[in-house]
Amino acid sequence: MSTDADRRWFQDADFEASGWKLSFLADYESLLAQQRARDTVDEWTKWQGPLEQIMCVYARLFVGSASSTFTRHIQEMRGYVVD
Repeated sequence: MSTDADRRWFQDADFEASGWKLSFLADYESLLAQQRARDTVDEWTKWQGPLEQIMCVYARLFVGSASSTFTRHIQEMRGYVVD
């Protein structure tokens, strides 16, 4: 499951006990470390949104926020992805 919500939003619910693995961009820091080291803070900030969207687009389940344009874009992109 991927989400655009903050990790703290999920802290009270035990999703892993129900068999879900939650994914957040911070979980992939080791994979992204080289790119992050080359980028300035401003450049890295510009990468975060698109990377999170890609994770959410390809997740088996996505939990979004009803009023979020970020969520809306992810939902639109998920419509183009074939399982």
